[in-house]
Amino acid sequence: MSLTLSPRARVIQAALNLFYAEGFHSVGTNRICSEAKVNKSTLYHLFPSKIDMVLAALEVYASDITRKFKEIAKSKIPAEQKLEQLFETPFRANQALKQQLGDVKGCFVGNIALELAGKEERVRTYLTYVFQTWAESIEPIVKELAINQRVDTQKVSRSMIAYLQGAILMSKAHNDPQFIKDFAKSASALVL
Repeated sequence: MSLTLSPRARVIQAALNLFYAEGFHSVGTNRICSEAKVNKSTLYHLFPSKIDMVLAALEVYASDITRKFKEIAKSKIPAEQKLEQLFETPFRANQALKQQLGDVKGCFVGNIALELAGKEERVRTYLTYVFQTWAESIEPIVKELAINQRVDTQKVSRSMIAYLQGAILMSKAHNDPQFIKDFAKSASALVL
């Protein structure tokens, strides 16, 4: 990890990489310190707990996905292609992770939701915010697809995020990123 980054940025990146690859409970603070090249006192000065670290890592990851979704929504391509691009984003990421690490890793947000949402109220609250933000960021695409139909675009957008998360989960379970692309082919049916 580059020492040109601030200690805070290094800790967040190390936590994100390690939690994503191995899971929250499998990674101790010593590993994060080692990866981030910081001592424990610095780590705990920056983040009083592992939950604080995972929340910071979630923010970085989720903000990046939100930015990508908004870029897709604003693009000039047809709505059907925009919908496919929403699935292409996690497909490419998981294809690269499988090549690099040997396994499909899924979605960091989804993984943390499965691991911590039932136990940690702050994490659950933040995840709720993330999923709502993602749904809002893709709602313009759903509106384009539903232009001649009466649909609740907010509900359909939330359903689309759930469908996308399900596709990612299936790809992780089968260790095959192609599942994400396969689900993309029928995603527009949610709007009809």
